[in-house]
Amino acid sequence: MKKRVLILGCGISGASLARLFKDAGHYVEIREKGKEVGGMLRDGWDKEGKCYVSWDGPHIINFSKETKKAENFLLKNTTLVPFKHKVLCLGNNSSFTYWPINLTYKSLFEFMFPKKSIFDEFVASYSKKMWKKHAKDQIERIKDRFKPKDNYNQDFFQGRNQYQPVRGYSNMVRDLIRGCHLVLNKSESLKSLKKEFDKWDYIIVTSHIDTFFGYKFGKLQFKGLDFEFKKIRSDENVLPTCVVNLNQHPKYIRVSEINQLQAKENKSKTRVLCFDYPSDKNRFYPVENENNLMKIQKYKDYSLNFPKITFCGRTANYKYKDIDDSIMDSIALFQNLTRKHKLKEFK
Repeated sequence: MKKRVLILGCGISGASLARLFKDAGHYVEIREKGKEVGGMLRDGWDKEGKCYVSWDGPHIINFSKETKKAENFLLKNTTLVPFKHKVLCLGNNSSFTYWPINLTYKSLFEFMFPKKSIFDEFVASYSKKMWKKHAKDQIERIKDRFKPKDNYNQDFFQGRNQYQPVRGYSNMVRDLIRGCHLVLNKSESLKSLKKEFDKWDYIIVTSHIDTFFGYKFGKLQFKGLDFEFKKIRSDENVLPTCVVNLNQHPKYIRVSEINQLQAKENKSKTRVLCFDYPSDKNRFYPVENENNLMKIQKYKDYSLNFPKITFCGRTANYKYKDIDDSIMDSIALFQNLTRKHKLKEFK
């Protein structure tokens, strides 16, 4: 039986769910509070740099063996090309490494700085600048992600299939939502939707859960980033890698050369640089301390009072997710609903 599905938010989670339900033969409407699709992935074409510029910082799509289903889903619905991501990390004085550090640079660092800690030099300093008063909690949560490699590989995403979309991220999202009804500049909440409950079989929220519930249990804390863009004339790449972590810079945490992050080789003589710096203005990364974890549990418990409403995605579930994991969560939610209501499943 054909269902009516309302999805709030048109980032990667909302767009993936839209494609899954649409392909299964259901009516899908997406309401996006912003003026364009993509969420944190939104980008636009820069004529001078001849590149797609991501307004919320650079992205790289990568998949592991565990997220192969998400990889197949995205390859089926949009055009991606393989990509190799490398990050150079600058520490104090003369310290530097490809990141995460491998055996080559571990040996070099220990020779140059025998009494210094790799973690303190390249992880703690970056995290303290990024997270400030929340750094201690966050460092404990991410410690295992930055262990030195036991090989000589220089890739940031070692052992993972990496891609960039041929026509940028916003167009990738548009590919996913083709055939669905899209409404832009439309912010919704539990209060605004109450009169519509009977109209929809499923209401799926991929936007901020605290905003949706009118901050009933308080506002969840997020850490954000802000960005400065600079164009530089050059016959060659300005940076040695597409991203350089600036651990010791007083303001910026990293700089990216957008031209190097494109799906195809970029020979423009106008190089577009993106400088990231910490900001409380944007709600990007959950601050997972005890107080916020208690709040999100209250929101999740409260949401059980509305069985027709489901939450999916990093801001809806207050959990940091990469693109592959976000798609996997969307597939899992869709399959759970298909089993529950005997709908056509995604293979």
